[in-house]
Amino acid sequence: MPQKPSCIIALHNNTDEEYSVKSYTQNGDRRSDAKAVYADSLQDTDDMILTIDSILFQKIAKNRYNSILQDNINARRDGSLSVYCGERNIRYINIETKHGKVEQYQQMLETLCVILVPSKQKSFPQDGKDSQ
Repeated sequence: MPQKPSCIIALHNNTDEEYSVKSYTQNGDRRSDAKAVYADSLQDTDDMILTIDSILFQKIAKNRYNSILQDNINARRDGSLSVYCGERNIRYINIETKHGKVEQYQQMLETLCVILVPSKQKSFPQDGKDSQ
C-alpha cells in the first residue's frame, strides 16, 4: 500500500442475501456502522457501494446505486480496510456485488471513475483491448 494513498477502491463479492445494503438499514446487523444509507428499489440489494466520504456517498446515491456512508466513529473495529481508512481519513470506496456479476462491477466502477475524475471520462473496453 502506498505511504499516502489519495484513494483506495476495493472490489468484493458477496453471497445472495447474506451481506447487502439491508445489513445497514434499521433492522440490519451493521446498522450502527452506517451514518447514512441509500437503498434504491430498482437495484439488487447485494450490489452496493460503501464509502467513508460523504460527498462521494451523495454522488453515488444520486446515480441510484445502493450506497452506505460508514460512520467512522461508531463503526465496529473489526480490522476491515474501511475502518482503517476511516480512522486515517483516507478516501475509501468498496464496491460489492453478488458473485459472478462482472458486468455490474464494470458499470459501477465506470460510474465511480466518472465521479472521481469527471474531466477524464474514460471508456472501458468491452473486449479487454485498449480503447481509442
